[in-house]
Amino acid sequence: MNYQEALDYLTSLGRFGIKLGLERTDALLHALGDPQDLFQGVHVAGTNGKGSVCAMLASVLQSAGYRVGLMPKPRSRRMTSRPFSPSFSPSLTKLRQSSARRPSSRS
Repeated sequence: MNYQEALDYLTSLGRFGIKLGLERTDALLHALGDPQDLFQGVHVAGTNGKGSVCAMLASVLQSAGYRVGLMPKPRSRRMTSRPFSPSFSPSLTKLRQSSARRPSSRS
């Protein structure tokens, strides 16, 4: 899957609407070998206050003796506003194959 195919695939997923809950995400991560278990960190997301929250968390964790690194990223309004990493397309291919093996719960 090349960049354009990956972008087309992601764009096509929007037609199914929003499905609340984490069950599908949990199942997909499990099918991919639970990669989230390899990451030790905090992901801060939301509309407002991320900088303040990150600064406070970094201070608390450093005071507790943890090694801390911050990676603030500018928000992205659309998928094409900044380039994806070279590993994006192969990762999306693996993700798509894993999700295709699961029975669909769409009605």
